[in-house]
Formats: sequence, C-alpha cells, structure tokens
Amino acid sequence: MAKKDARIAEFERKEVLSKMSEQASEMLSHKGATPTKEVLSLVVSEDAETTSSNVKTYLAAIELERESIKADLEKRLGGRIPLDGSSKDGVVGDYGKRLAQRTKTETKKSTYFKN
Repeated sequence: MAKKDARIAEFERKEVLSKMSEQASEMLSHKGATPTKEVLSLVVSEDAETTSSNVKTYLAAIELERESIKADLEKRLGGRIPLDGSSKDGVVGDYGKRLAQRTKTETKKSTYFKN
C-alpha cells in the first residue's frame, strides 16, 4: 500500500511539474524568450508562485545581459550609431542622397506598359 501511495504521489508531482512547465513556457514565449528544456528545468517548481518568481528573475537576468551587451557594443563603437546619416557633431552627410540620385538617373527602366 505504501508503494502504491508513493507511486501515486510521484505521478501527481510529475503532472504538477508538467503543468507548471507549460505555464512557464507560455510566460517565457510571451516575453520573447525561447524556452528550452534546460531553462524550464531551472525555473519550474511545484509551486505556481515560485515558478512565476523564477521566470521573472530569469527574464530580468536576460534583460540585464542584453543591456550589458548593448553598452559594451556602443562602447566599442565609440558611442551610438547614427541611423540618419548624421555624425557625432550633427553634420548630416549627403552620401546616401548622392547615391540615390545616381541610382535614379542611371537605372531608368523601360516597361511594356504605357504610363
């Protein structure tokens, strides 16, 4: 009888862990993290509150790592990368403008349809 009770308790524990694993996987996916077996084994526990807390802690650690990588990249590149073509001094380069003009004039395509 004791063996039977132990087996039942083990199956119930596995079922609870499976449900917690599904919920943790859903929470991680919702926040953009890829849940793997290893990650789930770290964050899943038998208690819903503990699992939720572990997921939040894991996501916070990922966010800190992302920020650290971003700061290191900006440091290596000497500051923020200008996306609008301007330099650190605010001077806007016209290379893109010249390239666009050259492309417009050089590649006039003829079509079979009348415009």
